[in-house]
Amino acid sequence: MYRVNTIYPAFMGEQNCFGIGQRCVFVRFSGCNIRCYESTLGVTCDTPEALCGTCGTDMTTKEIIERLREYNIRTICLTGGEPLLQKPIELLSALSKNGFAVVVETNGTLSIEPYRHVENISFVMDYKAPSAGVKSFCHENFYYLRKKDYIKFVLYDDADYEDMKIICERMKGKVNLVAGLFWGAKIGYVELANRILRDRLPLNLNMQVHKMMVLYDEYPEAVRTLAVPKEL
Repeated sequence: MYRVNTIYPAFMGEQNCFGIGQRCVFVRFSGCNIRCYESTLGVTCDTPEALCGTCGTDMTTKEIIERLREYNIRTICLTGGEPLLQKPIELLSALSKNGFAVVVETNGTLSIEPYRHVENISFVMDYKAPSAGVKSFCHENFYYLRKKDYIKFVLYDDADYEDMKIICERMKGKVNLVAGLFWGAKIGYVELANRILRDRLPLNLNMQVHKMMVLYDEYPEAVRTLAVPKEL
């Protein structure tokens, strides 16, 4: 039995092995073992509705798969909260056996080793920057990540960027590396892109397309008057 916050069809808004824009169904589990940015910036993450472990609905593996079949989409994103808190080995194995391909988004504090034998599963693992105020990272995960997996950095300031460079040096060539910005960061995206190119970091730029979509639709006049540098 799993505590599920919500299940809904959408499109991949961030980088993973399937790429941005891929049709998928999100299965968002309830409950998280950390509170990013709460102690440092006084805010919580962008999915506060899934932080509580009691919110949502209890569902069996069979019930989840039956719901997913309604959408006729074979790509699944298991996210949270922190999905590995609920030890979803049964669910992931059943999804794989039923022909689904799954991206698991995890905060990096729990081991991914118990799930590495399951086929058709890839991971997007956060590496928490200093600004997140999280110190419980599971370093053994570096050894279990594979070529199709991703390490995701979310940056707020210069200290986060310098910390990221250390991990990039350690993990380059072993796994996909992507970097994006915390909402309201002290670094801008143009500056981040230029730094990545300047420092020749093995990074892809990661922007949350779903947020960009909202800005584009809600502020069309502002978007039309933007002067975009040609080199971007």
